[in-house]
Amino acid sequence: MDAWLQEAKQHPDAAKVGMYLTHNGVVRQTAKAKVHHDAADTKAVIGMQFSYDAQKVDAVIADTYAMEGIYYVKVWLNEGTLNVGDDLMYVLIGGDIRPRVIDALQYLVGRVLGQGGFGITYLGLDLHLQRKLAIKEYYPSSFVCRKDASGTVSWFSGEMARHA
Repeated sequence: MDAWLQEAKQHPDAAKVGMYLTHNGVVRQTAKAKVHHDAADTKAVIGMQFSYDAQKVDAVIADTYAMEGIYYVKVWLNEGTLNVGDDLMYVLIGGDIRPRVIDALQYLVGRVLGQGGFGITYLGLDLHLQRKLAIKEYYPSSFVCRKDASGTVSWFSGEMARHA
C-alpha cells in the first residue's frame, strides 16, 4: 500500500487530493448474514471462489472517477479459491474532502462485490456438507434477460443484441 500511495502522490491531480482512503477486503470467517442480520443458524465460512469481469470493474472505476472531488482510484482484485484471511481486494481512493472519498469508496466496493450488475447471488445448500453457501450467477445484463417468471435466462441475439 505504501508503494500505491507514493504512486498516487506523483499523479498529476495529487495537489487536489486532501485525503486518501484505503480498503483491504479479506475473506472473513463470519458470514455476511450473521454480521448484517444476526442469523443465528449461519455456519462459519471456510473459503470462497471469487472471480470478476474486468470490463465491468473498469466501468465502475470510471464511474468512481466521475464522482465529484475524486481524483485517484486504484483497485486490485484477487481471483480463484480463497481461504479465510486471504486478501480479496485492495482499493485506494484519493479525493478532495472526506465525505466524497468515503462515498466513493462505499460506492466502488459495493459495486465490485456484486451489488451493481456483476451478477446475482443466491443462497444455496451443500447437501453433502450440510452447509449454506452463496452461489454467484454471472448475469451480464447487457447480453441476457429473464424470459418470464420461470427464471429462464435468454441471450440477446440479432437486432436485440445490437441495441441492448
